[in-house]
Amino acid sequence: MANDIYQPEDMKALVYKWAEKEVSDSTVNGTNSTFSFSNTVVNLKGFGETPVIDYNDGSNFAIRDVALYYRLNGVDTRVDESDISTITGTTVVFTASVATTDADSIVASYAYNDSGDKTTFTCSVKDFDKSGGDSDSEVENTIGGCSYKRKLPPGLVEISLTAIKNGIRLSEACNGSIIKTTSEISGYTVRTTSQASNRIPRAIVLKGQDPTNTSIELIAIARNVDGVSSDHSGGADKSWEESVSFKTDQKNYAELEVE
Repeated sequence: MANDIYQPEDMKALVYKWAEKEVSDSTVNGTNSTFSFSNTVVNLKGFGETPVIDYNDGSNFAIRDVALYYRLNGVDTRVDESDISTITGTTVVFTASVATTDADSIVASYAYNDSGDKTTFTCSVKDFDKSGGDSDSEVENTIGGCSYKRKLPPGLVEISLTAIKNGIRLSEACNGSIIKTTSEISGYTVRTTSQASNRIPRAIVLKGQDPTNTSIELIAIARNVDGVSSDHSGGADKSWEESVSFKTDQKNYAELEVE
């Protein structure tokens, strides 16, 4: 069953590249408090001066811009927001030196832009629908007629939307750049969406106003999305629309209300 928090008529979809658990090349040595990554970190939520890490108070967690981890002996533990001073450009600065007893490396998952690809793509969205993300229990019978329940992992969140085409397609922005042949094939110019080796995960952000209270901005963030499916069928009146759907796991999806 769909579970929507909003359905504004004039939403915007933004697409960025997504780095999943990149290990900083800066050393954890007990005195270092500054750690660098390969790309400039994007402020996904779009408000405030700089990106901030995901909220984590030890028992509650909420998506913001960056997922940051202490990695120690191969085990990742979320960094608390109180441990971070600033995130600027490619650099994360901690409020204090990172102890070697806490981490042997610093790991981040974050959105970024990259020239030459469809990463700062923005388009208008007409319709938005969310489903999935629920979890269930299943009964397993044991010998003797006794049974027990086990908790199944949450299902993937599936997002479906209708986008207004804006020169390049939303599906192209999500799935990879279009490769255009420099020479014709039998008199035809061929454009092909890059696949497999050229496809990398994306972060997709949907923004709109609350239809009943325009002072509230509503933001849906889907991170680590590995490609989308699209449907370009329909009559002539639908020629400038594109139906897109994609999935991500529950831990990488959030809906924010900003007042």
